[in-house]
Amino acid sequence: MISGHIFSLEVEKCYHVESTTAIDAQQEYLLRWLFKDPQDDVSSLQKNSCLLQDPQSCLIEIGPRFNFSTAFSTNCVNICQNVGLHEVIRVEMSTRYLLRLDLKQALTQNVKLQIIDLLSDRMTECEYTSDNLPINSFNVQSDIHKNWYHVPILSTGRQALEKVNTELGLAFSDWDMDYYTNLFKNILKRDPTTVELFDCAQSNSEHSRHWFFRGKMIISGQEQLSL
Repeated sequence: MISGHIFSLEVEKCYHVESTTAIDAQQEYLLRWLFKDPQDDVSSLQKNSCLLQDPQSCLIEIGPRFNFSTAFSTNCVNICQNVGLHEVIRVEMSTRYLLRLDLKQALTQNVKLQIIDLLSDRMTECEYTSDNLPINSFNVQSDIHKNWYHVPILSTGRQALEKVNTELGLAFSDWDMDYYTNLFKNILKRDPTTVELFDCAQSNSEHSRHWFFRGKMIISGQEQLSL
């Protein structure tokens, strides 16, 4: 439990700008003018950041995942283009939380993960750290399963599908795994690739799962076998 540990919270917004060329002083001033609070002047963005910490504090920065551009970024880039900042190609906004803690000992990683889980949406956001934050470009690739591969259903059966389902987060149900195991092992008689299984998982998502009801097709009085 983390209740009772936090006695002070400071929040600030941080803008991450990607451009095709280096930003000069005049362009930086214009960016600061665009990002500042409407009631403040440009110098307001030059105040001391909550990056300044004391030993009893914990800084956590949460922002959009790097591998897709947000709607916020699209709007910001359009505005930048309209005011002459044609070099700007992506803008993402993160939130920094400076938590001052009432702890008798150092903050454990487990408690920190609980705090991050409360502050972020794991589907669309991630923690920003000095190790994972892109330096030159948001165009980064995930290190997890960069290359596609065949899933050995023919030799291993459903167990292979269960393993890849867990590793890749395909969210196949028991019925799905029975269905695809039978499809590839007994009907198609070949191993599927991870690309195919990703496509199957997407096609079988809740919003487009038309065959979920498993209706029967009868032609000329004879029930048709489903794959």
